[in-house]
Amino acid sequence: DAYDAVPEDSVILVSPGIYNEYLTPGNKDILIQGYGVSGNNLVEIHGTLDITNDATRIFRLKDVVLKNADINEHPLRISENMGNCYFENVQVKLMDGSSVPAVEITGPVHGEVSFLNCPIEGDVLFNGEPLVRTRVKFKGCSHSEAHFKVLANFDVYIDDTTSLKGITHTDGNLYVSHTRGFGTAGLVSTAGAGKRLSVTYTSLRNNDGTFAPYQESLDADTYLEYVIKEMD
Repeated sequence: DAYDAVPEDSVILVSPGIYNEYLTPGNKDILIQGYGVSGNNLVEIHGTLDITNDATRIFRLKDVVLKNADINEHPLRISENMGNCYFENVQVKLMDGSSVPAVEITGPVHGEVSFLNCPIEGDVLFNGEPLVRTRVKFKGCSHSEAHFKVLANFDVYIDDTTSLKGITHTDGNLYVSHTRGFGTAGLVSTAGAGKRLSVTYTSLRNNDGTFAPYQESLDADTYLEYVIKEMD
């Protein structure tokens, strides 16, 4: 209701509390601003945020927790999105028993999607058919259950991450930098010819001295610099 009522370029301030909402932002530039993701300032939205913006629109979300209200629904889904989306300090969580990805980004998508300091508790799935190659950026999005699955023709950037379950890369271009603390899924790329894998300043060594799995595609254009991985 608040979203529908406010004019273009508005800021919606969300007071601390738990809200049961299924949000589908419409055709306007907007910032939804919470107060925090813990303690007395917690703003937690139970439901699904499904973003299908217009080509010229910008959606921004800051300082909230997104959590699904049904084990078969995503907390966050970006589909048929034609605008730019920016998330900052947004924690994405799954309720117990969920088997769906925490975040799904599916084509056709055209625009830029950015996550800054957003812990993601579950899979981040890229699929579908983007209209053009879309940039999706993650910086400081550390969580031991985060598993990035790049299965479609996106440009995905993962930077400054200190803990994640793993990265699977079968399509699109993947750029990983300043990342360490991989879990059991490791970093596995099987992307084909014409795709790119770039890994820089990244370590696959765990705290106990073991190494997470690593595999690079024989067909993709691969660039490695200052990568710590188990010797062949």
